Amino acid sequence: MTTFGEQWQSLGKAGLLGVGFPSRFGGQGGGPAEVWRTARRVGESAFDLSVGLSWISHQIAARFLLGQYGNEEQKAAWLPRLATGQAVAAIAVDEAETEPNLWNLHATYRPAGDNTLVLEGTKLKVINASVAELLLFFAVARPEEELGGLQAFLVHRDTPGVSLREVEGRSYCPSSPQSNVVLTDCKIPLASALGTPEQCVEMLGRIGEQHDVLVLQVICGYLSRLVDELRPLLRRSDRDRLTSLLLRGRMQALNSLTRAVAAGWEDREEKQTHLASAQLAARELIQLTRNDLGDLPDHPAVLAAQRDLELISLAWPRTKNRFLQAVRDEERDEDGSPSPA
Repeated sequence: MTTFGEQWQSLGKAGLLGVGFPSRFGGQGGGPAEVWRTARRVGESAFDLSVGLSWISHQIAARFLLGQYGNEEQKAAWLPRLATGQAVAAIAVDEAETEPNLWNLHATYRPAGDNTLVLEGTKLKVINASVAELLLFFAVARPEEELGGLQAFLVHRDTPGVSLREVEGRSYCPSSPQSNVVLTDCKIPLASALGTPEQCVEMLGRIGEQHDVLVLQVICGYLSRLVDELRPLLRRSDRDRLTSLLLRGRMQALNSLTRAVAAGWEDREEKQTHLASAQLAARELIQLTRNDLGDLPDHPAVLAAQRDLELISLAWPRTKNRFLQAVRDEERDEDGSPSPA
């Protein structure tokens, strides 16, 4: 079985880690459309969804956060190595044991003199943390306030005060290199701050938005390859034929929906309700596909796929809330008054 490290190296050699990165920093260039198309290729090439999740976190951290909000010195220091896979990036945000709340952070930073800051706090289930060299760590100056003095920081994994703890009770993607990240009296240079506090609010929004779009593309590619690989294993009974046809039909619909989601987010000309409803429909299809896999012959790949697709269920509340908010915003725009909550 190919290891995570071997798969990651193969993505780097294929140029799939630097898509969207500026060419002057060793990337392949390209806009959001190229990144989203690459997400499907990553899903098709991955042996499990763990690699796809790691690619998503790496891309969001490097391309959509550091690449957009970093200064030239920060980008020159990190992007060339992130583009080739020599270094891996992770985003350290979530602190809650239950549904993530990006707007309620308790990790803190404080001035320490000599142009340095001290970071304190714990981040849970950070994808890539156990293999990452770069951590994008979000903290606040005033934890008693919502987003009080929010700031993002570029933290090297080997900085004194950074430690990792094993994640317990994981229900999906057990091979994913996740860890809890603990920063204790972690001193970093003031120059490690990424963007302004106002930009950091934008970053939090982009993390959820880009993740939701990219994970659909990765899963679509992953399921397409899985269905193709399992076809020869099916017995030639009427039930198997029906299941095979059903899966192929679901994949055609899923391909159309994920393309619509990606295209809509790229040009933003579609109404947000159209995009959100397409996203909800895609997630419903993935859940149905997961159930259909139960009718296939016992096979390790099928069992792994059913287990790993639990991540869709974990992200469901956020997707539903985003759809409801889009509906409220559209109603407000149409009648000129706030819609009822």
